[in-house]
Amino acid sequence: MGKIRTVEINRDSYPISFGMAALAEFLDLAGLQLSELDKLQTTLSLTNALQLVHIGLQHGGRLGGKPYNATYLETCDLMDADEEALAKVMDLFADSLPQEGSEKKEPAPAKKRPRRSQSTH
Repeated sequence: MGKIRTVEINRDSYPISFGMAALAEFLDLAGLQLSELDKLQTTLSLTNALQLVHIGLQHGGRLGGKPYNATYLETCDLMDADEEALAKVMDLFADSLPQEGSEKKEPAPAKKRPRRSQSTH
């Protein structure tokens, strides 16, 4: 989830991230609960989608060392300049979410150390 990706918008590359900090900020801003995360792809308003893009670009810039200082409205203008940009970012967001039915691999149990024999002195 927290991986930094790169998205091309209007012929420029931008780091983008939908890690825990970005998701927490977005969920608070949108007034959503963590349990609603799996519904976002089908119920997201355009306003929420643009907010998600803006937050993802801010956090990607922070983590990628290339600060993204545009305002929310400037991000909207950036999306207007590239008609495919919103779809590209939403695909990256969808890829960052845990997939339904995917199971996390359980860590292997720790190996037991053989007991050392106690020596008597």
